[in-house]
Amino acid sequence: MNHAMLEEEGVVEALEGEYATILTQPRSACGGCGNAACGSHALAQWLGSRPNRFQVENRLGVTVGERVVVGLAEGRLLTAALWIYLLPLLLMVGGAVFASVFGFSEAGSALAAVAGLSGGLLLVYRHSRQREVAAAYRPLLLRRIAQPFLLIDPNQRVGTHGEPQS
Repeated sequence: MNHAMLEEEGVVEALEGEYATILTQPRSACGGCGNAACGSHALAQWLGSRPNRFQVENRLGVTVGERVVVGLAEGRLLTAALWIYLLPLLLMVGGAVFASVFGFSEAGSALAAVAGLSGGLLLVYRHSRQREVAAAYRPLLLRRIAQPFLLIDPNQRVGTHGEPQS
């Protein structure tokens, strides 16, 4: 059975026990072509581009500063999206319909919708806090990215931080 993975490149920022903290740079949905007239580009500029940080199990024994590829199964992402977005929305609509069917006023229907939404968000929160669920949605460390070789002239003098000296 072939499981498609969503992959992202990142850098190992820190190590903590058996886990590595990975830092990735967000990209706009279109791939960041830089077209200033594009709506995705404008939204990315407006929201900013804060780096994403998350922990992965360090199965490859990576070290700080290494470039790596992390991944998440596409099916896991779809399931998470259904839990996070669809469940609260359905409970919100269900609360409003329930109140309307049983003759509540518009204010009562609105309160029932808010109660349904709140209940849905609470269910999502409790579900996500279960240890096995949290582990199932954690990205995986897939592979290292080969580091380029530096060709150094053996006759060139360098400083303590690798900068050329004259």
